[in-house]
Amino acid sequence: MHNLTRSFTLLAAGAFLTFCASMSATAGAAPPAGDDVTPEAKAQTEPVPHGGDADDDLAIWLHPTDPAKTLILGTDKQGGLHVYDLETVGIWPFPAEPDGGERGELVAKVGEHGLTADVKGLTMYGAAGGKGYLIASSRGSNTFLVYARQDSNRYLLTIDPKGGRIDDVNDTDGIAVINCATSKQFPAGFLVVQDGSTPGGRQNFKLYDWRDIAGTRLLIDTAWNPRGGPKEEPEK
Repeated sequence: MHNLTRSFTLLAAGAFLTFCASMSATAGAAPPAGDDVTPEAKAQTEPVPHGGDADDDLAIWLHPTDPAKTLILGTDKQGGLHVYDLETVGIWPFPAEPDGGERGELVAKVGEHGLTADVKGLTMYGAAGGKGYLIASSRGSNTFLVYARQDSNRYLLTIDPKGGRIDDVNDTDGIAVINCATSKQFPAGFLVVQDGSTPGGRQNFKLYDWRDIAGTRLLIDTAWNPRGGPKEEPEK
């Protein structure tokens, strides 16, 4: 997944590109003249954000101590510099504490349960006792995948909004959720998502009642407060 902040740090440090100088003489031997090789791609990055002839020059940065952390740097002529790693593409949480280390843990892998490479938003639904959900925006499929906060972040269900009085949602870039009662219209909280295209041509935000999402499968906990509030057990 690309990370512009990280890429600027690399450039500022002057570590833009490193070559391997320890390859054996036979490892890179050329095939006999006239022979063709037809390799198949073993991996690919997520698409650059802009269409047309957007992606361009490439470079490889070799990590000085851990080759598995090697990065690919690519340009988007309409959007800047993007950095891709060689790890499994998916959702990787990392410790936020200064002494938490750099080791992440794969929560959700692209390709599983319909999660696409273009993950454009994450949000957390909190509940008492450390319960709740991680919700991911799968932009390539216009859906939202729900994972448990506990139980090794197991996959639970997919939210696939439909159009009605208000049009459907597409090309979502950001999402947020709240568990608290906010109004008569949303007494159990709501999920709000960015809509990248509307019939009127201008983008907006769509709100979904959490009760319609939860049904009988997910928790509804309007009492839990992330700032420290009541610890009642959530309603099932």
